[in-house]
Amino acid sequence: MIDERTKKFDGARRPPLFKVTFSLQNVDVVVQPPMTEVNKALGRLVRSLVESTKMFVRWMDGTCIETPEQRGATDDDEPIVFTFYWDVAANPQVGTDTGSIVPTACCCLNLVPWHSVPFQRPRRRGLESN
Repeated sequence: MIDERTKKFDGARRPPLFKVTFSLQNVDVVVQPPMTEVNKALGRLVRSLVESTKMFVRWMDGTCIETPEQRGATDDDEPIVFTFYWDVAANPQVGTDTGSIVPTACCCLNLVPWHSVPFQRPRRRGLESN
């Protein structure tokens, strides 16, 4: 199912996750938001993709009733909730797909300064007044 969803969206046009704005301030080109913030946001997004499956609780076998959380031997133990998280996290296709997001994002982020070069003004040197 995961593989089929990935194939469906290959090459499909989707709305952008964020917008990068270039502005001229004095002689410098300023990029908003800063690329470090964009990189952090993308990292949080990739981590949250798999983490979001913790919200999907498993059903009891042969029913549509959610499995109750299991208590440990003592009251101090954390309750165990049966979700799809471990199944999704252990899926090699998910690891491959999430691993490919980071290099693709880094490639795009590295192109941002290249696109700002035409807007930079050449700085004149050697024109100091004598």
